Order: sequence, then structure tokens, then C-alpha cells
Amino acid sequence: MKCNKIDNDQFYLKLKNEIDSVAGKFILLTRLLSAIEGISTDMPAFLQSPEGRAAFYNSVMKLVHDQIIIPVGNKPNTHDGLHLKYRINQEPERKDSYLMTQIIKSIQPPASLDYYIKNPHDFIQDRAIIDEISNFMKQKTKDLITVNERAYQLFGDEKFFKGDDKNRSRGEIVLKRLGLNYSSIGCEETVEPFFSFYRRISFQVIQDRFILLKTGIHFGHLKKISWIRPPV
Repeated sequence: MKCNKIDNDQFYLKLKNEIDSVAGKFILLTRLLSAIEGISTDMPAFLQSPEGRAAFYNSVMKLVHDQIIIPVGNKPNTHDGLHLKYRINQEPERKDSYLMTQIIKSIQPPASLDYYIKNPHDFIQDRAIIDEISNFMKQKTKDLITVNERAYQLFGDEKFFKGDDKNRSRGEIVLKRLGLNYSSIGCEETVEPFFSFYRRISFQVIQDRFILLKTGIHFGHLKKISWIRPPV
């Protein structure tokens, strides 16, 4: 049997049998991996390939989807988006399998599935936002811009992530639920105060006042501009 012909169903059944053999309440990711490696002598090498890693990831996530195992911890511990430890669910609850499938398909690493697996109905409310963020995350290059600029770029509203009084807006809530932060989407927070600064020329104080309107312009850049002016 060739490894590249192995499908996800065989991985899934092997993992499920391994879980059923556990007497305790938890199972480690390393044990699941060892169970798959034991299928054949060339399986360890196959699991290092993109196809093998994808097959293992999909099988583990299907076990999560079927509520056979439940991730332990707030965030995945591996680059592939898997947890190092899982709790074995002794009494799986019945949930909408279609909805669970949509959650798994919509949210890919580095975003975390944890919140929406536990709160699937929130996924229905947040799906449009999740899809927009997920599509952006697939881009290979992301220019570093301000939070407001990114919010306007993605959602047409510069305050979608940050409210006027720095209260969390819906966009920031969804970002947190996905286990992401602003650096994940290539942006950074900036202050928007009223600035008044001075410079001294020929023992005279010349006051240059600038009001930073809500345009996302960096203060350092604006202050630099203020020094470029004809001598008095």
C-alpha cells in the first residue's frame, strides 16, 4: 500500500480506534501521531510531506468536529494549528454537522477554531467578518498600515475595529475570537491626539500647531514636515 494513496477516512478510523483504547480522559497529540506512523514503515516520511500533514490535520479536525475529542487550551500549540492535548468526550453532544463543517472550512491557521467550535451560533453572526479576514490572511504580502486604514480597506468603516472611545467594536471582538491580533492583519494602533509643539528660531518662539484629524497620518511624519519651511 502506497502512502500517497491513503485517504483521510483511513487516518480517521485509525485515530478513532486509538482514542477508544485510551482508559483515561485525555490523549496527547504525540500519541495520535504515533498511531498513524505505525500504519506502515514509510508512514513517518509521508507525514513530513504537505499531503501527509494535511491528511493528519484533517483527520484530527474531523474528530473535533464529531465531538469525539475536544481541544485543551485556548490556542493551538503547533504551526499546523493543532493542540498538544485533547480531552476525550465521553458523551458527544449532537450538533449541526453542516455548521461544524462550515466552521472548519472557513477558519484556517493561524486563526483558531476554538471559540467558534464551542459557540457555533456566534459563527453565524460573525461569518461575513470571518470570511473577509480569512481572505485577507491568504495574501502573501501585507503592507503595514494603521488599524483605521485596514478597517476601511476591509469593511469600508475606519472605526470597525476601534470605536471613538476605544471601546471594542465588533471587528475587534471577532479578531479576538479568532485568536488573532492587529499584527496578524498587518496593521498597528496609532494615537490621535491634538498636538501643539514649538521650535525656537533667533531667540523667538514660533508656535506651529497641527490638528491631527482622523486620517491615520503618523505624528512623527507630520512633525518632520513642519520643519521643512523657508527660514524667517
